[in-house]
Amino acid sequence: MMIYYSPALRLIRGKLCPNGSLDEKLAALRGACIIASWTDKLNDARIASNTRVFKAFRSVFGNRKLKILSSPRMQYLASTDVAVNLQPELYVEVDGALMMWKFGMCKDTRPDRVIGIILQVMEKAARHKGLALSLEQMGYLDTVTGKTYIERTPNPKLESELEPSVSSLVRVWERAA
Repeated sequence: MMIYYSPALRLIRGKLCPNGSLDEKLAALRGACIIASWTDKLNDARIASNTRVFKAFRSVFGNRKLKILSSPRMQYLASTDVAVNLQPELYVEVDGALMMWKFGMCKDTRPDRVIGIILQVMEKAARHKGLALSLEQMGYLDTVTGKTYIERTPNPKLESELEPSVSSLVRVWERAA
């Protein structure tokens, strides 16, 4: 997913056409999306998807003062046998406050419950990494709807709700080994 959306993320992070006008940025984005070995249909879909992500980002952050930081690679230890590796799409200082953002870049919107789990796992991974960020500093941008989510109340049952999935992963991994 990250490779598919790398042109939009490069544009958002200021690594593609950093000083261009909006039209120049969109033209650079279109150019960066094209892969010569792909069909026009695949390239058109990639351009549309990356443009949707960039426009959703711009609608939320366009008028805000941003300082983009390097997104840390983090890990959430779901059990002694399972670790979830994750990296936010954006680690940023927004109007003076540090925040981490995950972007919902799929064509379909995720259920609120799943978004809550994503934000809580991200917060636990940030804490494990030694970053002093609270749950309220984790954000999720649904690029389909443009809606942003901030989870304010931790779910005290998160680990017990994830346990069946974690156990299934352990069993599958043991069979594959």
